[in-house]
Amino acid sequence: MAKKVIKSKLVSVNKTKTQKNKTRKLKPVSVAGIEGDALISEDISYTADIPEYPVEKGFNVSDTIILKPLQLSITLYISDCPATWSSRKGHEPSIGRTKKICKKLEKLYFKRKLVKVVTTDKIYTSMGITSMTISHSSEIGYARQVQMTLKKVYITKRRTVYIPKYILQSGETKANAGAATTSSSSSKSTSSSGRGSGNGSSGSSGGSSSGNSSGKKSSILYGIGKKAGFL
Repeated sequence: MAKKVIKSKLVSVNKTKTQKNKTRKLKPVSVAGIEGDALISEDISYTADIPEYPVEKGFNVSDTIILKPLQLSITLYISDCPATWSSRKGHEPSIGRTKKICKKLEKLYFKRKLVKVVTTDKIYTSMGITSMTISHSSEIGYARQVQMTLKKVYITKRRTVYIPKYILQSGETKANAGAATTSSSSSKSTSSSGRGSGNGSSGSSGGSSSGNSSGKKSSILYGIGKKAGFL
């Protein structure tokens, strides 16, 4: 009895699954609402970058993996007399239908806007068209094959961060730190001060000039510049 009950349960589960699949309505592949008659191929590419940094031991090391946006490559088939989706609106056989759809895709490419791609397996949002090729050959007649490559575009949002007031204050009293001021010194001001001190006595001016020259010679930067041949 127990085996019969288990079998009946399995049969009922399978029936419900088939009913759900039947009720699920399949839709043609579309790019920004522009539907194709058939999907010939669909390729999804996942790539990543692993940056390398050289070290002193003579080899490269890596510390992270940077994921790149996924790429989707699809090939659509468009014709004037579509055999698929004939009962769906917009897929009725008509002369010039292929040209109209190709023009719509071209306008979509030149608009440079993000689109939504709907396939039989998945829905892709925020996709940008990186390349599009419309192929025509004698084998397919008036029909066209449209090859499209799309890339996922991640959109960032701006955030405003609140900085507490105490961070902008300094000291134990939490007084306002104020704004920093800078002043540029010129050679004229130093020379004028040197002249003012030199009016007192010529000996002091001579002493100051000799002191400055000896200070320059004894400075570290002066010695480095002289050794390097810049002075």
